[in-house]
Amino acid sequence: MLIPNCLFRVGGSAVLLSNKSGDRRRAKYKLVHVVRTHKGADEKAFRCVYQEQDDAGKTGVSLSKDLMAIAGGALKTNITTLGPLVLPISEQLELAYIEAKGRIRKGHRVWQIAFGSGFKCNSAVWQALQNVKPSHNSPWEECIDKYPVKLVL
Repeated sequence: MLIPNCLFRVGGSAVLLSNKSGDRRRAKYKLVHVVRTHKGADEKAFRCVYQEQDDAGKTGVSLSKDLMAIAGGALKTNITTLGPLVLPISEQLELAYIEAKGRIRKGHRVWQIAFGSGFKCNSAVWQALQNVKPSHNSPWEECIDKYPVKLVL
């Protein structure tokens, strides 16, 4: 369970998720908001992503044709709930890319969103506690210079 005001750090081999104030000096981000949208009460939503066995007894994941509509509805509900608390749409970009460009500054907020079966949509807003330097083990390390971002001022 995530608790508001948790601190989070990713870097090297150490991962820290803590609500202890003493860990603040080591943290990159502070958890500001969490919103969970669960559509499981709706039978179509519950069955749109479902783990089950086939006729041969092999377990797999079943995806219904309603998945996109249900995911869109869950996302809309989640964003509507979180909307007043998060960044403007122009600033909602992929975190690793922004970090690789060295553009996360103290006070900036980042929106993280995930989907799950049953059907769920979860959001978290993190606030940078310090300027974040590009990581040397970033997924963008080999190609970050190929993708300049135009800044809109």
